Amino acid sequence: MILQRVAASGAGMALASALALTSACAGPPTVKVQGGHVDTYTVTVAAGAPAVVAEEGLTLSVLAVNDSRCPVEVRCIWAGHAEIRLKVDQKGSSAELSIGTPAPAAMNLAADATYGRYRFVLQSLEPAKSLANPPALADYRATVQIEKR
Repeated sequence: MILQRVAASGAGMALASALALTSACAGPPTVKVQGGHVDTYTVTVAAGAPAVVAEEGLTLSVLAVNDSRCPVEVRCIWAGHAEIRLKVDQKGSSAELSIGTPAPAAMNLAADATYGRYRFVLQSLEPAKSLANPPALADYRATVQIEKR
């Protein structure tokens, strides 16, 4: 898992790197904050391995991926849509949320979701969809932006 944070500055948002890399046997990764107010976290999480944002008491887990994006071997008129189902835990309560890649509003597909004071947005989903080599759930890595409101 890769976790970063973005801190507020006087003139706007500045990227502040708080990168935490852990080994598979070390348990869930956490973000270390050296003080200051955190407005936004960016979390890259793999299916089956929870990510922890300790400062906010949040744990995110990918439960499922519905990938109907255009496969890399095909030329499409639309990129398609991918949706991930997240479980968000915070201090004894939890919720399941669906977030997805951008799509026209008229299609009524999952985009962002809100839980408490947090807004969750899917920034990217890897790997790309492939007909020749379809990814398994464990292959997916979702990059999720968490905005504290």
